[in-house]
Amino acid sequence: MIEYLLLMSLAIILFFNPNSGKKKILNIVFICLAIFLAGFRDMIGGYDVYIYAEVYESILRFDNSNLSFEPFFIIYYEILNFINGDRHFMFFITSLIILGSYFYFIKKLSVWFYFSLYIFFCKFYLIFFVYLRQGMAISFVLFSFYFLLKHKKIKAVLLAITAILFHKSAFIFLPFIFVANLKLSKIGIFFLVVLLCVFSFSPLGEVIFSSVGNSLGQVKYVNYAKSSAVLNFFYVFEGFSLLALISHYKEKFNFNIQYRIIFNGIIVYCLLVILGITNATLIRLSWYYFMFICLGLPIIYFFIHDIKLRKTFKIVIFVYYLFLFFRLLFLFDSGDFMPYKNIFQDFDRNGIWEFREYR
Repeated sequence: MIEYLLLMSLAIILFFNPNSGKKKILNIVFICLAIFLAGFRDMIGGYDVYIYAEVYESILRFDNSNLSFEPFFIIYYEILNFINGDRHFMFFITSLIILGSYFYFIKKLSVWFYFSLYIFFCKFYLIFFVYLRQGMAISFVLFSFYFLLKHKKIKAVLLAITAILFHKSAFIFLPFIFVANLKLSKIGIFFLVVLLCVFSFSPLGEVIFSSVGNSLGQVKYVNYAKSSAVLNFFYVFEGFSLLALISHYKEKFNFNIQYRIIFNGIIVYCLLVILGITNATLIRLSWYYFMFICLGLPIIYFFIHDIKLRKTFKIVIFVYYLFLFFRLLFLFDSGDFMPYKNIFQDFDRNGIWEFREYR
């Protein structure tokens, strides 16, 4: 627990401390510590972690033709295995790639690095302990997004396709490349919201997703479509509040093409969150657009001219994402992220998934 609190404390200091000189040192410490804690964790991350580990340590010894993993992820496993076949090596390199990609592109693209860094850390740091394959796909989407902002669509498309070959869900980003520059009207956004609400609150969405899953021969997608549950008020709040906030500053985001792309990306993120209001599994599609949130919220901060309103906005962002972090820490798999244990420590963590240990 103390390790997570230390990281969070550093993130908060970076978020609030105006001293840029000290921040450079703290930033290096924070990034290194974040990567080391994730990379050297000892099988923390739930059921998926044991599956990824077992497949990795057997990837070169058995016939892998029946693996459901995408081809580039299998190739990635095989390349790493030639270097070192231990699962801990794979976890470290994967954490380095996923976290390093986010840190790099936030630094390169954000108008306020520490603001964006805090948002990303609170929302996704712990998630990437678990979803390694999708995390790798998101890393390539970040590269695609970068080239999209630089108006290099061919490279953006190629990298988006690469992401799909790591995790099929990355297909959700590919169409965006071709419509990212569109000027959306408020009426158009309204009708998109209504359409997505129809999908969320009626059986129509389940029927369509089940049909897509059947046509692709993906039983998993069919099961995802059927996992609809009760209304998730948390996603209702997030989707509609972000949508209202970004719509208020629509004209300012249309100031230049890069800002317009970020605006459109946030709109898509909100729409996908609304789509997942009654099916939390679909929320994972929105993850490919979360970089737009990391970049967009600091821009909105600078759009606000009233000093008191700016401070209020910053406090709201701080509290909201702090809540997200501790909500995930305490509630995911009934709190299985705790206690933290690294591979150099020797004690019984008593995690709820340790019965999956195959060694």
